[in-house]
Order: sequence, then structure tokens, then C-alpha cells
Amino acid sequence: MDLQWYVGVDWGKSEHQICLLNTSGEYIAERKIPHTGTGFAEFATWLSEQTNQAETASIGIALETSSGPVVDCLLALGYGVFAINPKQVDRFRDRYSPAGAKDHRRDALVLATALFIEPQALRTLEAPDTDMLELRERHRLRNICYVPKKA
Repeated sequence: MDLQWYVGVDWGKSEHQICLLNTSGEYIAERKIPHTGTGFAEFATWLSEQTNQAETASIGIALETSSGPVVDCLLALGYGVFAINPKQVDRFRDRYSPAGAKDHRRDALVLATALFIEPQALRTLEAPDTDMLELRERHRLRNICYVPKKA
């Protein structure tokens, strides 16, 4: 995979911090997005604008998660998606802050930088086939819609 752009996404409960680096590893931009469908649509539009409408395959996105609807969506859009273990992020964070303090902006930068410097340390994710996507969605719906029977 020939990446030209490196994105770190620090995952939060209600919003996510995004950091974008260029092909030289230089900081380009950052922003927060809400954890909503609209927020992720805004993220895709913003990312396209910031990268001058670069091909999605040339954009790598590093996250601390390897599954879920957001990951599935990013993969379906053709982005290079990379998962990094939270313990690895903690070690990378030590390069920026010896105290190891949690900071969403710094963690987004750490994720993007880790992808730029050591992509081999991250796990490349692949889009699941359509049968797997359907199975996952049915499982989610079953868990959301499950109502226990009264005794």
C-alpha cells in the first residue's frame, strides 16, 4: 500500500479527535467530529478537501479498534485502515509525554505518527466480504432489538 496521507483517529464516546499528516510526516490539520453518521460524513468531506481529493487508497487511517460499523464504512470507502493495540499506543505516547498523560489531541497525533513511522507495527485491516457484513449487521440488530420474554 502506497500511502501519501496519514490519519490518526483518537476514539471517544461522543466525539473523536482527528489528526492528518502528509507524505513527509508533517502536521497538516486536525479537527473533532461527533460520533454520528453526519459527523463521519463531515469527516470524509473534510479529509477529501484536506488531501486535495486524493484517492482514498492513498490515505491511511490508524485506530485503536479493529471492528465496528465505522471501521467497516472506512474500509468500504477504500481507505487503508490500520488497527493498533492500545498498549502499543501507550508506548508510542511515551515518546511525546513521559508522564503518559491521556490527551485526545496528542493521541490522534501519536496514532498518525505511528502509522507514518512504523506501519509494520500496525495491523492492516481488510474489508470483510458481503456475507460477513450481513452477518455482523444481523447480529447487531438482534442485540439491539432483543426483548427478553417474561417468565
